[in-house]
Amino acid sequence: MANGVNSVLLGQYKYRRLKDDREFRLLTIFGGSGEGDIKCKLEHHTLPSDYILPSDNEAEPEDASSSFPDITTSADIGVAYPDYEAVSWNWGEATDRPDRRLQITTSDEVQFLPVRGRLHEALKQLRKNEEPRVLWVDHVCIDQHNPREIDPQFAMMSDIFSHASRVCIWLGEETENSKLAFDFISTKLSDIDSFDEITTRPKYADRWRALAVLMNRPWFTRRWVVQEISLAKEATLYCGKSSVDWTTFELAVALFERVATTLNLLFRSSATAQYMYDPEFFGDVSTMGASRLVQLKSALFRWSDDKRITDYNFDLGELVANLASFEATEPRDMIYSILSLAPGTTHKTDVRPGVTRANAKTLNGEDVAGDSRSTGTNLKVLKAVATNKPSEAGVFKADYELDFFDVYKKFLTFTMGYPARLNNLDVLCRPWAPRAVEGLPSWILTTRDAPFDHSLGSLRFMRQNSDPLVGLSNSPYSACRLHAEYGEDCYFGKDNMSARSLFVTGFQIDVVAEASYHSYTGHIPQQWYQLAGWDPWEESSESGSISSPPDRLWRTLVADRGPDGGNAKSYYPSMFKYAAEHSTEGGGLQTSVLSTREHPLLKEFLHRMKAVVWNRRLFKSAREGLLGLAPKAAKEGDRICILKGCSVPVVLHPIQDHYSFVGECYLHTMMDGKAMDRQDELKLPTKIFEIQ
Repeated sequence: MANGVNSVLLGQYKYRRLKDDREFRLLTIFGGSGEGDIKCKLEHHTLPSDYILPSDNEAEPEDASSSFPDITTSADIGVAYPDYEAVSWNWGEATDRPDRRLQITTSDEVQFLPVRGRLHEALKQLRKNEEPRVLWVDHVCIDQHNPREIDPQFAMMSDIFSHASRVCIWLGEETENSKLAFDFISTKLSDIDSFDEITTRPKYADRWRALAVLMNRPWFTRRWVVQEISLAKEATLYCGKSSVDWTTFELAVALFERVATTLNLLFRSSATAQYMYDPEFFGDVSTMGASRLVQLKSALFRWSDDKRITDYNFDLGELVANLASFEATEPRDMIYSILSLAPGTTHKTDVRPGVTRANAKTLNGEDVAGDSRSTGTNLKVLKAVATNKPSEAGVFKADYELDFFDVYKKFLTFTMGYPARLNNLDVLCRPWAPRAVEGLPSWILTTRDAPFDHSLGSLRFMRQNSDPLVGLSNSPYSACRLHAEYGEDCYFGKDNMSARSLFVTGFQIDVVAEASYHSYTGHIPQQWYQLAGWDPWEESSESGSISSPPDRLWRTLVADRGPDGGNAKSYYPSMFKYAAEHSTEGGGLQTSVLSTREHPLLKEFLHRMKAVVWNRRLFKSAREGLLGLAPKAAKEGDRICILKGCSVPVVLHPIQDHYSFVGECYLHTMMDGKAMDRQDELKLPTKIFEIQ
């Protein structure tokens, strides 16, 4: 019977229907140990409603804040649900079968519930020896065979995780490496006095490698976990029998990220020959899933002293771009899994549990908080969000009946139209859609274009493309100084012929006249020097020093910005000259030759340059003769355009009566509004571009 869970069994657990959208189930695991059956019970409970809104027939009180009490607990309102912990785990592949089972006790009999093997192992390790443990586990507490239940329960997940006393993170079964990593985190990495020893002595190389292996566990790249860990009051990581609290773990990850350069020297030393003297053994640690989670957990919200969320730091478009490296098996979950982390998106109010009306964020730029500007009109706006009226407040609901392409259009509509922001079309320049989805229009960039990817067969997250010029949130450029009004300046096609088209207002500033080879792995081809009209060795002095690089070239290679989006550093031309001088004559600039140099200014320059040029090609424009950088796919004859609502120029490829979106580009001297002036001077016509 234990091996026959895939067939219809007498006694297989049958879920009792939930009575409303606030009811949920909790799993109580009874005490036990070893390989014995996991004995449990499932009970229904109700989460408190976070806000009590006046009905349509009720008059709004003079002191409207009284209708929006602070978040309540079960004790405050008499709701009978126990303290519980929420389990966050990696489901694995869709093909994984539920080949294990739980023993569920009901009022009159014992039944069996099939579960996946990795979840069974997690619950076995989380089970206490004698006392019961109350857990919320998505795979068990939600009837996975009832579509009507799945949608509202998934919409509640942010509430469930934020109300849990603790989030239990299951990373998987224990290995020799994981035990070594947990011991290292709990002892040496939490001891400030051990810092010099653990970062310089080769005997600790194995421990650092074990930590890197742990940080590359699949859980850290799962998209749903961003919500689950970000809303947690407290969290503990479990791996087999080992455990560590999240606060200690994030301290270890932050330290690892900060000392990665020093550790590369350690791994390059002769005492660690088994690591092949690799100066970049870990790749870019800051791009690992664990590092990104630690960064995001502290960056997503602003918190009060009593651990209440008081503000959102990212809108939905920025979140999707920032989370491109986190994966979801269901393509629509690239959007749906993070709705609760952005303002104005969910089935309920514009604030999450723990946010009171007195500190609520704005809607459409209008303050709806409980200050002197909170009028009845603003209360109606907040109420519209809470009661799910998209026509009034632009709420974004998860709807799994929509095709994934319609979900993506809905996301872009929401991002472009709410909230109003200057560069609302920058989302077109950020890769975010899953690469597995085929047949998307050119104006949806997939993670094939993302800056970093996991290197096959290694621990590394390695660069595969340049960084988006528009950044992941606020762009450092202002090529167009105008906001695009959705429905007027940008809109989707409505008939069958144009259903996959995006129509955008803009103008053509120039054309790609000459395009050189693309930069492979961040190297600068010799042809780039030629296109810029620079021969470093032609005018070399008797001392052998090369000529200084022209401003238009070195500024283009760093997109005329520093790594923080500020002005390009004054020492960049000197570092560029040094790098070119110490590369093979006639071979361009070979960044790999210089990767072992430890000069901090040189390393910063090379890092910035590679972040800009990687897989881009240098071009020269036709009308103005300007240098620029465009995606690898750009061709001679492509149009360089300024789109309303986009902070950087873009390259469009003409195809009969429409265009294909090639990508963003850098056009020297045209990144900060000068293109708008040139449109007036040259009387360049504004037009509507149909992009497919």
